[in-house]
Amino acid sequence: MKLLYPPNRAEQLAHHKCNRAASSLSFSELRAACHAHLKAAEAAAEECPIVDIDSATRIVAAIEELVPLWDSFSPQAQESLKGAMHYFALTNDDENDFESAIGFDDDIRVLNAALFLAGRPQLTLKDYSE
Repeated sequence: MKLLYPPNRAEQLAHHKCNRAASSLSFSELRAACHAHLKAAEAAAEECPIVDIDSATRIVAAIEELVPLWDSFSPQAQESLKGAMHYFALTNDDENDFESAIGFDDDIRVLNAALFLAGRPQLTLKDYSE
């Protein structure tokens, strides 16, 4: 079992771009987008069984852990977490979520980096594939 951290350079750049894109969206809007992405992943898995629903579900569960903590995060941490949520809600990011068995690994690495920045390493997700 290894921690999927840190993101590679391409993921860091994508996360930075997502931070900017997410800045105009509320936490509630991004949370809803993450839940919608999970539903889309579940639908995609019916057509393509290699879609990693377990990882997508764990990502959304980690995001749900943020709900009662949100106001305690610094503005910088909130920006990073919102960027990670936006990154997750994208289907075709560094690794297409719906066409690959490892489609959510990059999303996990980006979320883990944001969780470390927010001072919540206990919420990071592990890679159970090993």
